Amino acid sequence: VIWGASETGKSFILSCIDFMMGREKAPKRIKEIAGYDKVWLALVPHADGARYVLERGIDGGALRIYSADGDWQI
Repeated sequence: VIWGASETGKSFILSCIDFMMGREKAPKRIKEIAGYDKVWLALVPHADGARYVLERGIDGGALRIYSADGDWQI
């Protein structure tokens, strides 16, 4: 559930999640992302309890997957 007052970034969060799940179109540029160049998304699958972090450039490109339990790229 994503909730909050109007104009607080709910739609932006949803577009970032969509982007991290494979959408080609980058999230809309808003003033709050000035200085940032990557989108990060943490995942905790229930099956094995491992934690993962997805990383992708804000303008698109390859998706990188890291283990959040260590410092290595999958």
